[in-house]
Amino acid sequence: MAEERIRPARVASVVREVVANAIAFEMKDPRINGVTVSDVEVTGDLREAKVFVHITGDQREIDDALKALRSGAGWLRRKIGGQVRLRHTPKLNFHFDRSLDYGSRIELKLRELGLGGAPTRLIPTIGPTVRTSDGSPTLARRANPRRGAPGRQAPRPHQL
Repeated sequence: MAEERIRPARVASVVREVVANAIAFEMKDPRINGVTVSDVEVTGDLREAKVFVHITGDQREIDDALKALRSGAGWLRRKIGGQVRLRHTPKLNFHFDRSLDYGSRIELKLRELGLGGAPTRLIPTIGPTVRTSDGSPTLARRANPRRGAPGRQAPRPHQL
């Protein structure tokens, strides 16, 4: 029962990673400049994925970028299929994410009311922390045992 809820979240995370990298580094369409993948939601049967993107620009640029993403959805789906082993590669539906704009408006209103100060830095409670040169705590970086040394083979495709 718990596996039914965990697997779509894991698949969504991997799909988000693959789509974000493909948009940032591999797609050549000039209309997608300024596109950031903010979230991905996958249905329980793993056949459809809602990809939420934030696009900088006016409404015309947003519409153009969404058209470019929708026209490149088949290519992105093939990229996902080549990197993620699933029985069915999810169909991608792109949606403009307005949550960042909404959050910015709320922050502006709070500052106008005098309730919003400098953003606070959240300090994670899990993992070792060290002090930086200015005395503030930060996470200690450790070597990732999953990553190979330089010159090793490329990682295998994700298997879920």
